Amino acid sequence: MCGRGYKMGDSAPGPDPIRAIYGFVLYLGTLLSFGLYLLWAFLPNSWLHTLGLTYLPARHWVLTAPVYCFVLLLFVIVSYVAYNLTTVPSLDSRRTITDEHALSLPQSADSCDGFYTRGDGIPPIADIPIQSVNRRLYDTVQRR
Repeated sequence: MCGRGYKMGDSAPGPDPIRAIYGFVLYLGTLLSFGLYLLWAFLPNSWLHTLGLTYLPARHWVLTAPVYCFVLLLFVIVSYVAYNLTTVPSLDSRRTITDEHALSLPQSADSCDGFYTRGDGIPPIADIPIQSVNRRLYDTVQRR
């Protein structure tokens, strides 16, 4: 229970002392790792041997590892975009107009051509039928 009288779930984005500690430890670990990487990249091998660090990867990994990570990131981005392009229906498909989850406006006295015309409130969430949109946009005869 939080101090405000409600239970905050695990996925709530609000501040939490445990999350703050985890974030701080992650921040310190990242800074330490990057510092060690820079020391390994720029210090000569003789200095690293005097510090007692004798089992280190070859020096070409100083450039190879970041390049691999960058190429992996590019691959993930391109794969994500390609996957989305393959799952989205084409623009001339009927599925781009409507689907099984569409909510139609109720035909009642306060709706005209599928449009909500009452001015005293917010209309309910619904999809406007394409016939009503075409009639409203492209019909040259004014209906009264």
